[in-house]
Amino acid sequence: MKESRPIVVLVTGCSQGIGEATCHALLQRGNQVLGLDLKAPSSALAEHPNFQFENVDLTQEGMYDRWLELFNTYAPDAVVHSAGMGTMGQFGEIPRERERFMVKLNVLATLDMVHAAVAIARGDKSLHLVLLSSKAGISCVPGMAVYSASKHFVSGLALSVHEEVQIRGLPIQISTLTPPPVRTKFRENMGFEERKKRITGVLMPEEVAADVLHVLKHPQQSRITGLMHRLSFKFLRHLLPKRFLHRKIYEASLFDLQPLKPND
Repeated sequence: MKESRPIVVLVTGCSQGIGEATCHALLQRGNQVLGLDLKAPSSALAEHPNFQFENVDLTQEGMYDRWLELFNTYAPDAVVHSAGMGTMGQFGEIPRERERFMVKLNVLATLDMVHAAVAIARGDKSLHLVLLSSKAGISCVPGMAVYSASKHFVSGLALSVHEEVQIRGLPIQISTLTPPPVRTKFRENMGFEERKKRITGVLMPEEVAADVLHVLKHPQQSRITGLMHRLSFKFLRHLLPKRFLHRKIYEASLFDLQPLKPND
């Protein structure tokens, strides 16, 4: 989708992390943004004249109908679906209720949105869906098994539905970004403190937001943010024995998992 004119973009998960950074990046380029989240956005976003906010629980019953309403009301040119959450820890030791809620948000909420987008896709009005998956959604991540599985669903759904709508001649593009670790409240949202020792190669939300804008112009699947991350994933990781690589990923996933301390 070329940005020769301002576009209307719906952004889920707009109140923090990649979603918030994407809203700012879109607004800086003169676009209209509708942000969806359970949490209120920052004042910098809320007070921007080209930003609107809808308080939405993407996991609620009837969200498919709400999506139809949003699509018909705002007629967006694109949706950037960045809402999501993670779990981290040994499989079998993470509370199943948390894993099941994550599946509702990462999997079922994504499915509702894509279903609604296909349902309204008719005529000359084009729509570009940009789904935030993860590098965990195109690889093996011991220590984050269910999170990884949920992102594999996002990547697989986007790939297959994109090809189907092209065959059917529907005016939809579906792209996915699969970023490596990003410095957000990912661990805090899981109930863990930030790592005491920072790991290398972690991206900032603004770097992923810039890649979102790139993909809006150049639709594609499973784009990994960052040139070095793309090269490493495509070439370097294949030089390591799989068991060694997976053990290192597992150890990194479980490293320094300290529960958040209660507020005084």
